Amino acid sequence: MRFLLLSLSLCLASCTGGTRPSDGIHIRSDDWPTAAAYGFAVSPIAANALVIDSAEAAASFTNGFYAALLVSMSGATLVSPSQTLGRLNAAGPDAHSRLRSVRAKLYQNDPIAPEVLRSLARDVQHRYLLVGWLEEGELESVQGQEISTPGGGTQNTVVHGFIYAEVDGLAAAVILDLQTSEIMWRGTATYDTGLLYGKEGENREQLDRTRAAAAMTLADYISQQ
Repeated sequence: MRFLLLSLSLCLASCTGGTRPSDGIHIRSDDWPTAAAYGFAVSPIAANALVIDSAEAAASFTNGFYAALLVSMSGATLVSPSQTLGRLNAAGPDAHSRLRSVRAKLYQNDPIAPEVLRSLARDVQHRYLLVGWLEEGELESVQGQEISTPGGGTQNTVVHGFIYAEVDGLAAAVILDLQTSEIMWRGTATYDTGLLYGKEGENREQLDRTRAAAAMTLADYISQQ
C-alpha cells in the first residue's frame, strides 16, 4: 500500500499584488494618542470576493471587532459601525460611493483627494474614521491512497482521495484624519486556519474562530500607544 500526495496548487490571490504584509502596526502617527483619546467612527468592515460567505463574514467580523475595540479602548468615544452606517444612509448613495472609493485607494496605496475626505467627514459626522477590510486565500490539495492488487500492475489500481483546505487571511484597518488627510494608524492581523480535515460545519466553525481571534488581535494593536 502506497500513499500519494497530489497537490492542486490552487493558491488564490493574497494581499496587495501577491506581497503579503507582515502582521502588526505599519503606521502610527505622532498625533495618534490625541486622536485615540478623541475617538473615531468605525465603518463596517468590507470583505473581498474570495472571502467565503463574504457578506456574512464581513458582518460577523465587524461585530466581533467592534466589541473587542470597546474593551481594548474603553476610554475612547467610538461611533459604532451601525451608527456610522446610519449616517452614511442619511447622507445618501454618494456617501457610500465615497467610502468605497476611499477604501479601494487605501488598499492600492493610491492618493486620496482631500476634498473627498472632507466630504466623507460630513457624511459620517466625525473627524476620524476607521476603514477596514478582509481578504482571504485558500490552498486546496487532494490526499489519495493508492491500493494495488496482489498481482501487480496498474489496471486494477483504485485511488481513494479526499480534499483538505487551508484558509489564510488578512484583516486590515486604517484610521484617517478626514480633515488633514493624514493616516493616523494603519495595521494588519493575519490569520490561518491550519489544515481543515473535518466536515463542512466543523470547518466553518474553525474558520469563524480563526477570524474572531484576528478581530481581537487587530483591536489590541489599535489600543497600543
